[in-house]
Amino acid sequence: MREIIKRGVFALALVVAISMIAGCGPNLIRKQIESSVARKLPDLIGPAKSYQVRAYGSTLRMMRGKLARLDITGHDVKLSNGLTVSRLFVRIDNISFNTDTKQIKSVDKTEYSASLSKKELNQYLKKRYSNIPGLQLTLGKGMIGFTTRPGLLGLKFGVRGTAELLIRNEKILALNLQKLRIAGIPAPAFARRLLDSRLDTIFDAEDLGFGATIKSVDIKPGLLTLNGDLDLMKIIKQNQKT
Repeated sequence: MREIIKRGVFALALVVAISMIAGCGPNLIRKQIESSVARKLPDLIGPAKSYQVRAYGSTLRMMRGKLARLDITGHDVKLSNGLTVSRLFVRIDNISFNTDTKQIKSVDKTEYSASLSKKELNQYLKKRYSNIPGLQLTLGKGMIGFTTRPGLLGLKFGVRGTAELLIRNEKILALNLQKLRIAGIPAPAFARRLLDSRLDTIFDAEDLGFGATIKSVDIKPGLLTLNGDLDLMKIIKQNQKT
């Protein structure tokens, strides 16, 4: 009778163990990885209103220090240079990490998407182009509008125009002027050349950090979204040396 009871207890324990591995166990490991990464993000990237982290891959591979993919989403992220990003999404593929030290050993491709609101973009431009008075950008569907009020001989006059965006060397977001009017009349060629030379870079990927490149840009009313790659391993190796 005692032997039967022992077998019954053993069978029950085995069922409980299997159910933990198949159910709560994997979820617990995944959540531990996600929460561990989330805690480090304010120091690695910058403080934010919120961060969400999602880990993908098999539980067994996670226990061996392998992740198929890691998604990071941050809202109102404040980067170290003072730039605020409304929404930052980062996707990291094929991550290998040391299970003891929790340090990343290698990653494959790292893609990002960073959205700037009109307000954030204009604050950024105000610092970059403090010598262009009254510079303001508006974001329409696929097009940028801008206004400024330069002065000449004590008089200020309104300059208004529209422009397309160009990506140069996967680093610089530049303006391609389409229409330009000064005090309501079409601007002469020399005025276009002058503004073109002074108002060149709308955004520099270096200001995002992490070896960022710009592959594409999307403009919607009130929102500018940059898409590209990050050199995450370069930053990780630098941090591990210090």
